[in-house]
Amino acid sequence: MKSWYKSSYRRMMMDMHIEDWNDEFLSKLDADDFYNYIKESSVNSFLFKMQSHVGLCYYPTKSGEMHRAFRGREDLMKRLMDKCRANGISVVGYYSLIFNTREEDKHPEWRLVVDRKEKRSYRQIGNGKITRYGKCCPNNAKYREFLKTQIKEIADYFTLDGIFFDMTYWPAVCYCDACRRRFEAETGIAELPDMQDLSAPNAMRFLKVRHAWIAEFCEWITNYTKAVMPNITISHNNACALNSDWLSAVSEEVTKHSDYCAGDLYGDLRKQSFCMKYYGETTPNMPYEYMFSRVMTSLSYHTMNKPKTLLETEIFTNVAHHGANFVIDAINPDGTLDHRVAKTVGEIYKKQIPYEPYMRGKHVGDVGVWYSTSGRYNTAGQNLHSRICSLCLGSTLAEHHVPYRVIANSTTGTMSQYRVVMASAIAGIEEKHRQDVYEYVKGGGTFYFSGVEDTALLKEFFDIELSGYTDWDNTYLAPVKGEEARFFDFDEHTPLAMLFKHPLVSAPKDGVRVLAHLKLPYSTPDDHFHFSSIHSNPPGVLTEYPSVLETRYGKGRVIWSALPFEGMEGYHYGKVIMSLLRAYLPEDEQTVIAQAPAQVEVVTFADTDGLLISTVDLGANEDRMQMPAFPISVRTAQRPRRVCLLPEKVDVDFTYENGRVQFDTRPLSVFDMYLVEY
Repeated sequence: MKSWYKSSYRRMMMDMHIEDWNDEFLSKLDADDFYNYIKESSVNSFLFKMQSHVGLCYYPTKSGEMHRAFRGREDLMKRLMDKCRANGISVVGYYSLIFNTREEDKHPEWRLVVDRKEKRSYRQIGNGKITRYGKCCPNNAKYREFLKTQIKEIADYFTLDGIFFDMTYWPAVCYCDACRRRFEAETGIAELPDMQDLSAPNAMRFLKVRHAWIAEFCEWITNYTKAVMPNITISHNNACALNSDWLSAVSEEVTKHSDYCAGDLYGDLRKQSFCMKYYGETTPNMPYEYMFSRVMTSLSYHTMNKPKTLLETEIFTNVAHHGANFVIDAINPDGTLDHRVAKTVGEIYKKQIPYEPYMRGKHVGDVGVWYSTSGRYNTAGQNLHSRICSLCLGSTLAEHHVPYRVIANSTTGTMSQYRVVMASAIAGIEEKHRQDVYEYVKGGGTFYFSGVEDTALLKEFFDIELSGYTDWDNTYLAPVKGEEARFFDFDEHTPLAMLFKHPLVSAPKDGVRVLAHLKLPYSTPDDHFHFSSIHSNPPGVLTEYPSVLETRYGKGRVIWSALPFEGMEGYHYGKVIMSLLRAYLPEDEQTVIAQAPAQVEVVTFADTDGLLISTVDLGANEDRMQMPAFPISVRTAQRPRRVCLLPEKVDVDFTYENGRVQFDTRPLSVFDMYLVEY
């Protein structure tokens, strides 16, 4: 049924990208053992491989090549899927797009060509080295015909509730003939630009069409699949919207062709919580699907399972964001399974079940962090772009317990609900997005943005233009006298160090307030004789170039920083961000105030019944004791009927004064959820 996902919060898959040159590979795969594993894991949805990156199919295909281990037991996966469905477990099929080593080997004309001059494929990298991953170009018409044939085979053979299409992104810039012809047909430009230099002619044009091409490919796949399997759900892997830079060209435009947002994510939990917020804002339907591995760091650590407490923390961080959890396990090459993983996951999922009825409502946020998936680039070649800076900004806000949500390019029309909108290293936006910003600020909003990629915003708000960059790649942001409080403990004499080239812009128009100037070292970067300090380049020369500006615009305010200092990790940068933000959002005006340690994430959802407030200890590990209790204060429109600890609904003492509910949490062990009930 199409709506299966609405009540499915416990999902799982078995990674099975296994070759078949060895008779032992998948020889011990047993349907009954696999089913017992699934039951042990307490899931209500399981994703099954129908094919893999290798290109081998796990069903009797006529168009491709079946894995040798399935000879004589061709229906193994089908029997397993049918047994799951018969016992109330939703079944989703897996298919790998673009990544297909077998078919690239058979059809070299389908290959992704990554060498602009020598026309070498992705697999042939320097000195003739061959990689494991064969990749086919989604613009190749014959490859698309092959995909239609395989999807139709799957439709005729399996009974599925959904399909997950993996790898729907550009793994590299493709310079094949199909891409060249399509680019020329759409733009009139005969040659594909060299994307090693994003400031090169037509590079931005090509970057933009690559986004459109991958979105169109997803739309094409979705439309055909639904034509032959009209009653199933479809999801495309949206991980690269968060895990990569401009190269992948994946954005929320891909998610538009899915029934819900899904993607496998890796990294620290603070950045993962940002990803969960992004998925929650861009998914066509809730819950979104957060996919993560049971293995430490990445699947390459095949035998290194995450400690149970870490796995539990990751799962309940997602519960706090009301998303569906999806654990990725990996099969052993011989086809055996590690039932310890199923047991551990099952124990944690059983803890999750009582909270599932409360995973509802609308995410509460005072600050909107605008993340531009089409702006993950820096034309000056600096490692500062929307993805890097937005993730760092999100981490800082969460550590200081500022309730924030993520704004995507597709949701810029929602800005009016935020006290402050922050757009770090903003780039790649359309005029409609700018108009949303102008209307937001005119209506009284506070808009902060950084970087110089969007010259239209610079012109509109400050009437400034970019003239170049400093020769120095270590520069300083020097607060003007009287503005030091906005920049933590930095001042003109002790400015904030910025380890990047600083943009040089013209003087702003009248009425603009300069909050900080650029300060430079005494000597030029290449002068190794007239330096001030042998170990470093301390600040010495104050310039008139603005670093941070503020202005009024309509009823609102705009703040701009030449360099996105909020994109730099570290204690001091976080303190500067908070000092600047507090001028526009004092702590006592936040919707939710939590006097909690920095490692605690506090996430709030609101619905008609009240507020659901989740607390998660992101630093929890096997040896950690309970976190001490801490106070929470939340603004409500009315005195609540009760505050209780879920899921048992244990009453919690609270006070209500000046429109705010205040209560103390209990000592925190990984996760708690509280209901402020009206």
